[in-house]
Amino acid sequence: MFAFLDADDLWPEGKLKLQIDRFHKDPHLQIVSGHMQRIALENADAAWLRIHPQETVMSVGFGAALIRRNVFKDIGLLDETLPIGEDQDWFLRVREHDIPMILLRNVTLLFQRHDANITNDFDQTARCIKIAMKRSIDRRKALHGTPKNLKPFSSYAE
Repeated sequence: MFAFLDADDLWPEGKLKLQIDRFHKDPHLQIVSGHMQRIALENADAAWLRIHPQETVMSVGFGAALIRRNVFKDIGLLDETLPIGEDQDWFLRVREHDIPMILLRNVTLLFQRHDANITNDFDQTARCIKIAMKRSIDRRKALHGTPKNLKPFSSYAE
């Protein structure tokens, strides 16, 4: 299994045990993720906090997830051409392939917001997310003629 953690983020106590226990409960699952708690550090951008208050949100990023190794073999590695949003691109491919995934209500990532976060560049973040979404639409068009709708994230919630 793989778990990722950015150098500036934290895992809450018991994260891995919680996720491993969920895998044991349902061995068919390939990804167990959870919620992200945003934490503003002293030097966090006040404007960002008005847009994204310190709240718990469903997370589809790597830091909140525990992933079986075979998923990477099935859908591929991260797209290194994307400086931001490579995890969003990867999770779109997960959804395109209907990989069994669950999103727990528990917090599995503590995202520390500060002035050096790479996602502070809102324009670059938006561009990269648009690229990932366009690629997903193009892949689904190539397979189905018209883009097949993906299951909403809420359908993965436990």
